[in-house]
Formats: sequence, structure tokens, C-alpha cells
Amino acid sequence: MHQNSDFYKNADVRPPFTYASLIRQSIIEAEDRQLTLNEIYNYFMKTFAYFRLVFPQKKIPNFISE
Repeated sequence: MHQNSDFYKNADVRPPFTYASLIRQSIIEAEDRQLTLNEIYNYFMKTFAYFRLVFPQKKIPNFISE
């Protein structure tokens, strides 16, 4: 995922990864290897332009909160 990070940060295309793998990646990149639900959401918004487009409000999507 690292080689494509700039592409996904700027392109409004859905990343070809499962939500589980995106959550895993966010936790791996966290300093203390643990994140709150809100921090995972913020990682998605910071890292992927697609999620900024799809979830423009500060609302945690259902796929994360279930």
C-alpha cells in the first residue's frame, strides 16, 4: 500500500483493499499500535481522498461502527 499512498491520498478512487486491511494498516501505522474508532476514521479521511468524498461530514460510517 505504501507505493500507492500518494495516489490514493489525491485520487477520488476507492482503494482496492478490504475495510479490514485498511483498519489493520491504520493500527500498524499508529505509534502505540492501538486506535479508537474515531482515530481509525480520521486515518481513513487523511489517507484516502475517496473517503473524504464519500463521508464528507464528521460521521462514522456503518461499516466501522457495527
